[in-house]
Amino acid sequence: MDIFADDQTNTNQKELTRRAIAEAGGAIIGSAAATEKDKRERLERAESRSALQAQLTALQQCLQDPEYLALYSRVSDKLENTQSELDQAILENAEEIERLEANAARTDQGQFIFRKDDGSFVYADGTIVPGSALPNPSSLPDNPTSWSAFRNAKEREAELARIQTQVLDPIRGRLQDHDDPPSADKLREFDGQLDRADLEMNSIVELIPQAEEPVQAIAALSLSIPEPVA
Repeated sequence: MDIFADDQTNTNQKELTRRAIAEAGGAIIGSAAATEKDKRERLERAESRSALQAQLTALQQCLQDPEYLALYSRVSDKLENTQSELDQAILENAEEIERLEANAARTDQGQFIFRKDDGSFVYADGTIVPGSALPNPSSLPDNPTSWSAFRNAKEREAELARIQTQVLDPIRGRLQDHDDPPSADKLREFDGQLDRADLEMNSIVELIPQAEEPVQAIAALSLSIPEPVA
């Protein structure tokens, strides 16, 4: 048995074992370091997302939900359509009021007065015109605006204004509130309110007399002119 050879073999084995242990330890240490780095990166990404989320308004956060976004968009579009129709109705009724005022009788001081069914006259606020304030009958229009026509037009004006101030304006205010947006249930409630407002508005519009188109008036006039006798 070669003692020196055996010693050399043992030495080599010990060296190999030492290196293996060192390498294994290095790998473990390296793996732990890599894991720690991944944790830091994940934490940094999470903090970045949290910071971005904090910068979003409450409304923007809600709109990240596809279902909420669809509902919000539907109500917003319906609001704009209803607003456009309401603006047109208000304009048409205002033009009708102007027409009624233009054809109304006036006192000597220029105040509008309107004839009631019993032949008496009232001011625009409904108070009776005293006999001393009545104009000369010869100065009255041929068919002065009646009190009922004017009162109905003013009532339509008030109803249209109510839809604007009590329905559309509050809904728009909530939709534009970035800090306290409406819940999904509230949006559904708004959806129903707009449907009802649309029905109310359409019923009002149907009562607004439509001015005769000039072309139609000319056509009617031409039909009334008798043909010359040959």
